[in-house]
Amino acid sequence: MMRLQAGQWPHYTYIVPEIYTRAKVRLIGLGSYAPAGIITNEFFAYISTRLGDPRSANDLERVTGLSTRHVRTCTLELCRKMAGDDAPGLIADPKAPRDESLVDMAVIAAQRALASAGRDASEIDTVIGASSSDNDAFPTIAGLVQLRLGLGPIRATMLKGACACQTEGFQTCAEVLAASTARLVLMVTSEGLLPNIMHVLDWKTSSLFGEGASAFLLERGDEDTYVINGSDANQGPSLYYQTPLRKDVIEMAEVDIKIQQLFKDGNGK
Repeated sequence: MMRLQAGQWPHYTYIVPEIYTRAKVRLIGLGSYAPAGIITNEFFAYISTRLGDPRSANDLERVTGLSTRHVRTCTLELCRKMAGDDAPGLIADPKAPRDESLVDMAVIAAQRALASAGRDASEIDTVIGASSSDNDAFPTIAGLVQLRLGLGPIRATMLKGACACQTEGFQTCAEVLAASTARLVLMVTSEGLLPNIMHVLDWKTSSLFGEGASAFLLERGDEDTYVINGSDANQGPSLYYQTPLRKDVIEMAEVDIKIQQLFKDGNGK
């Protein structure tokens, strides 16, 4: 990887320098966690065939680049509930916790980030959390990670922004370190697959995702780093998700019943 000197902009033809922010920030710790459950392409091939659009496991791997996806036990149980107990490609670990939450995954990732940096949780000044699949409005993942790590009444902020959560989180960390007295910031992301943002039987979408968490420790540094800081919502309508209101939940339940009936009938049209 080419090392950039202070004052140099990374050479990307598809990104303009104006959306970069300079920050004296250093990444010192990294942790991740993937749950033990596995969904293979055989599961999605089974669904696609039942819905009248046959695809093989090899077809799905060629299109998605994935052969397996790690998920929680509760997600595997939901898949069996939707697709039937005889659905192939659902591999459970009997030792895995049954009710693993997004917070559980985030805490493990955070602990691993601390271990990789050789730092103690008591040194953390701020927690920045990011997730687009958290159903709980409050307390937030960031707040619960703060509690579970035994931190004091420090700042704990939550972000939502789909795939952009990661870059927005890094930007927020950089701003916190630059503009406050914070010295060590923990950033955690944790994502679940279903049913938060998609339907398991919508195999063209659900086959792209898995579940897991990541954590990063950042502190002030001596050299300039570059953080992407930009947003362009011109294509927003192309990928749109709205938090359901009460009336929407009723409509979603009706759609869910219709989808399951189509699956039972073997008709995806």
